[in-house]
Amino acid sequence: PRTTLQSVAVHQDKERKRVLMASQIGTQLTVKQGDVLRIGCPVSAKHKMTISWHFKNQSIHTVPGLEYKVLARGRVLEVHMALERLAGQYKCLASNNTQLISASVNVSFIGFVWVPGAWGDCTTSCGNTGVQQRKLLCLNTKGIEVNESACYELPKPPLVTEPCNTQDCPARWVTAAVSECSVSCGKGVRQQRVTCEQRTAGGTVRTLSPLFCAETAEQPPDVEGCLLQPCVGWKSPAWGECSGRCVAHSVAVQHRQIVCQYTNGTSTAELTCAKMKRPVSARRCKSNRCNVEWRTGPWRQCAATCGNGFQSRRVACIHKKNNKVVADQYCGWKKRPITWQRCNLTSCDTSEGECTDTTRYCALVKRLRLCHLDTYKQRCCDSCRTL
Repeated sequence: PRTTLQSVAVHQDKERKRVLMASQIGTQLTVKQGDVLRIGCPVSAKHKMTISWHFKNQSIHTVPGLEYKVLARGRVLEVHMALERLAGQYKCLASNNTQLISASVNVSFIGFVWVPGAWGDCTTSCGNTGVQQRKLLCLNTKGIEVNESACYELPKPPLVTEPCNTQDCPARWVTAAVSECSVSCGKGVRQQRVTCEQRTAGGTVRTLSPLFCAETAEQPPDVEGCLLQPCVGWKSPAWGECSGRCVAHSVAVQHRQIVCQYTNGTSTAELTCAKMKRPVSARRCKSNRCNVEWRTGPWRQCAATCGNGFQSRRVACIHKKNNKVVADQYCGWKKRPITWQRCNLTSCDTSEGECTDTTRYCALVKRLRLCHLDTYKQRCCDSCRTL
């Protein structure tokens, strides 16, 4: 706020109401509609005087439509400046048996208005489509431009426009594409038509001889560059080591990661490359690791001489070059030989009186007392008959 001896410009804050002291010469105050102001009567806080408030020489409580409060034992008058007609002189009269004090505040409203200002720039430099309009200014009652926020609630007048720069335009080169881009993505070229044209003040466009345009600018070429969306494709790096699983003799599988990416190296979803043939991500390769074979050992002795015996043998995956045993997975591409089979399937029938043991485990059968079982009783006839 700026304060002088005779005038005070105050922006009222409703949350933090300040008290403006009345004076005998009349304090000047300018407010906005809706402001709440507090006016103080210049008497001591410990006064023993009778205080009355008046608006335009009329007792305050008789003024119609005036919203007010009397505070601080009558020393402060709070007024809601809701209407412009409430502008005027507010006076306090304080008296006792020996003294009379008269002090006042002269309140006036700040008035704002929208007014047309200077013309703005023309939208074109020539032809018949140019228009310009006046800028709107927010002015106070003194004709001084203020921030537009002061006129925010006021209706704006209609915009004033008028044609401008309605002369013929200079001749100029005009290009128009006449072919598709030479590529489907990335940078390419395309054919273009080049003509010399002029827009008139009447709004028409006429084609002129190239000589009229050549005086002001060089004729553009018949081709122009074109830039489409970035190209995309499958990116297939070099093959990795031949370290995959063995699939045949001295043959393994090697892999590589295939990605769909733009030419700038940015990866994208594989669906973007779906229309292009995808490179293979795995292939066979020669590997010495897979130079292996299954080797079998001799069959062990049959577990029984008759009946239903079985026998086993050792089966291992062997590297053919160094004859060392390797993990079975290296030989996984070929069927593994069997490791056991049945043997001595002849009958152990003792009906003719011959009673012999037909398995080498009969001593164990006898010790475990399994002779009461028909199978062991038959195979271990000699050992079990002494029980």
